[in-house]
Amino acid sequence: MDIVVTVHGTIRSYVQVDEEPIRLAVAEGSTVGDVVERLGIPLERGWNAGIGGKLVSAGDVLHDGDQLSVFDVIGGG
Repeated sequence: MDIVVTVHGTIRSYVQVDEEPIRLAVAEGSTVGDVVERLGIPLERGWNAGIGGKLVSAGDVLHDGDQLSVFDVIGGG
């Protein structure tokens, strides 16, 4: 299945792919965490991700055609 990934903010420095958005073929059952690791972003680094404007977590399963955004943890108060 195919997905599209965009990576935003300082977390982009981990990614060694120059094209944007990044088009990936992934296996059925792949998770957000699988893709984050595949891009070279350490899971323990701290990151957020979203699909369709909703936050997702490392264990969420991806579906064909998903558009995944990965970005820095946002703080404030």
